[in-house]
Amino acid sequence: EMNIKNLRVGIDLMFIGNPEHVSGIQSHAEDILTGFREIGKLKLCKLYTLSSCRDYFSKKYPEAEIPLIDDRSRIFKKYILKSYQNFSGRSGSNTMQNLEMAVYSKKAEKSCDVVLHTFHDNLRSNVIENVKNIWVFHDLFSQTFAEFSNKRKSAAKIKYEEYLRNCEAIVTISNFVKNDIYSYYPDVDISNLRVIPNAVSISNDPSCVETMKIIDRPYILNINAIREHKNQITLIKAFQKIMDDVPHSLVIVGAPGDVYDDIRCYINDNQMSDRVKILSFISDQEKASLYSGASLFVTTSLHEGFGRTPIEAAMYRIPVISSRCDSLPEATMEMLDYYEPPCDFNVLALKIMEVLSKKNDTEKLNLIAEKFQRNYSCRSVAERYWELIEEVCSKP
Repeated sequence: EMNIKNLRVGIDLMFIGNPEHVSGIQSHAEDILTGFREIGKLKLCKLYTLSSCRDYFSKKYPEAEIPLIDDRSRIFKKYILKSYQNFSGRSGSNTMQNLEMAVYSKKAEKSCDVVLHTFHDNLRSNVIENVKNIWVFHDLFSQTFAEFSNKRKSAAKIKYEEYLRNCEAIVTISNFVKNDIYSYYPDVDISNLRVIPNAVSISNDPSCVETMKIIDRPYILNINAIREHKNQITLIKAFQKIMDDVPHSLVIVGAPGDVYDDIRCYINDNQMSDRVKILSFISDQEKASLYSGASLFVTTSLHEGFGRTPIEAAMYRIPVISSRCDSLPEATMEMLDYYEPPCDFNVLALKIMEVLSKKNDTEKLNLIAEKFQRNYSCRSVAERYWELIEEVCSKP
C-alpha cells in the first residue's frame, strides 16, 4: 500500500516545446503547479520536461525535482530503436524529442507512484507502465475538427482510446468535453472520469497597468491562436463594418496558425492595417498590460474545451463578448455578453456597438471578476487534483 503522505507524483510536461511562448495548455499546467505550491505539495512532484525546457522549469519551480532526461545512459541507448519504431516518419528536432519521450517513460516508471498527464493531445505520449496514470482531456479537437487530415484523426482516435481504457482516472476540463467523450466512445467504461475546470490566474503586478507603448488606446482585444477555428476573420469583418463609427483599434494577439497569412492579406487588401494590429509572442506582463488597457474583449471561437481568455479578460474587469460555441457558456457561467451565430459578422458588429455605447457597469464587472477568481483559483483547482491523486493511489 502506498504511503499517501509521501507520494512520488510525476507531472508530464513533455508536450511543451518552447516555454517562453506560453500557450493555453502550458498555462493550465503551470497553474496546477502554482496551486500545488500553494497547498505545499510541489516538493512531492517530479516535473518531466524536454531537455530544452529544463532550465525554465528549474528556475520557476525550484521546490520540485526535475529529472535529467537528455543523457546518453544505458536507458537512453536501449530505447533509441524502440523510439524509431514507434515514431517513424518524424525527423529533425522531433527525433530527439521522441528519444527523450522514451527515456521519460522508463524513468517515470521506476521513480513515480502516479503520473499526471496534463495534456492529452501529445500523441507521442504513452500510458506509463507499473504506475497509476491520470490523463487530462482538454477536448477531442484533433479527432473531430475539419482542419485535420483523416490520418491525424485516426491516430488521435487510437491514442485517445488507449488513454481512456488504460488510465486509473480521466479528467475533463468541462462538462462539454465529458459529454463529447461519452458521445464518441460509448463502448468505453469511463466511470473513472471527473470534471475539474482549468485554473485561471492573472498578474497582480501593478507595473502591468500601463499599456504597451506600441498600442494606442482605445482598442478592442482578442487573444487566441490565429487558427481557422478561432474565427478571427469574423471579428475583423465586424470591425470593418464599424471602424468609421468608433475611435478604437482592433488588437489580435496569438501564435501564427493555419490562417495567419490569409488574415494578414485580408487586412492589407482592405486597407485596415493602420487600425488592426496583430501581435504574436508577447510576455505575460505585456499580456496583462493589454488586458488592463482594453475597452472590450471579444472571442469568436468556434471550438473550445474550456475557454481561458474570456475568463482572463473578465478578471481584469473589462466587458467581454463571446460566441456561444461548445464550452464557452459553461466556462463563463452565462455571465458575459454573447452573440450568435458565431460566423455572422453583422450580428457581432451590432453587439460590439451595443456594448461600447453603454457605460461600464463597474459593480457587475467586479461581481463577475470575483466569481471567476473564486471558482478558478489555482489553489482550489490544485486541491481537487491532489484529492484525486490520493484517491487513485489509495486503491490497489
